[in-house]
Amino acid sequence: MDDAPVTSSRSFIVLFVCTGNQCRSPMAQALFENLIKHPGDGGIHADSAGTSVYNTYTPIEEAVVIAQEHGLNITGIRSKPCTAEQINEADLILTMGKMHQAFIVNSVPSAKDKTFLLTSFGRSTEDPKYDTEIEDPIGGEPEDYRLCFETLDREVRRVYPLIRRGVRTEPSDAT
Repeated sequence: MDDAPVTSSRSFIVLFVCTGNQCRSPMAQALFENLIKHPGDGGIHADSAGTSVYNTYTPIEEAVVIAQEHGLNITGIRSKPCTAEQINEADLILTMGKMHQAFIVNSVPSAKDKTFLLTSFGRSTEDPKYDTEIEDPIGGEPEDYRLCFETLDREVRRVYPLIRRGVRTEPSDAT
């Protein structure tokens, strides 16, 4: 798959996936949504889910605090399981770890070509950051959450222009 497929007039959905959908993927979703507020990006939509979600939860307090420190509000995001329907609807799936990527491809084999580690998307296999997992800070110190947020911020900002270039947000001129 190239950087991102071109879509038609419907929204292009980017799905961020982690384990519990209470920390990494909600922060990535909020970071991405903050970027798509720019003019011309109306055809892009972000969502998040978790591979091990069995109940609806609010984001972890430490994640809420670090997001708020950076002007983002993730309190409205509720954890939800990564379902086959969500996988099929997504145009691009960016995972935090290899186990999340494997979960998606095992659940929906046809999703293989649109599912990437966030750190691998758009990078050459020779890049030292290619294939790097984003560590789960849950249960860690506040500094672990800050480091995770900074990593997510850097990676989301890196992939955003790649996704934006690959998505046609204006209606097609073809009739």
